[in-house]
Order: sequence, then C-alpha cells, then structure tokens
Amino acid sequence: MSELKYRVNFIPALEVSNESIKLEFTTEFQAKQALDAMTILLLFMQDNAMMNDFSNAAWIEKLVNGEWEAVDEKA
Repeated sequence: MSELKYRVNFIPALEVSNESIKLEFTTEFQAKQALDAMTILLLFMQDNAMMNDFSNAAWIEKLVNGEWEAVDEKA
C-alpha cells in the first residue's frame, strides 16, 4: 500500500466554522482533484442559493520528514 504523503486541509465557512477537514492522499494529483471537486461543489451550492456565500480556505500539504508543509502551487 502506498504511503499517504499529501493532504488537503480545508476550512469551510470561515465566518462560522470552528472545524477543518483534512483528507490524505498518496499523490499530489489526487489531492488537487479532491480540492477542485470541493471547490466546484461549494460554488455550485452558493450560486444556486443552497447555502450562504461564506469565505473558505483550502490548501495542499506534503509530508516532509514527518512534518506537513504547504505545497507551493506556483512550482
């Protein structure tokens, strides 16, 4: 089994949220796909008045020497 080396860290509805969602993946590609899917779903729900328009924060991290580090998306 492959090691889970990437993580999506997602904080929905910053204005009212006290929780974050952390999902782990084996590849950066999988993490990016999950992040894209979450983004599309939230935008769909907000655009169709299914939920309030809140601010969200999300980023991808990589496990490096036992520590989670943010992935530079410009690299």
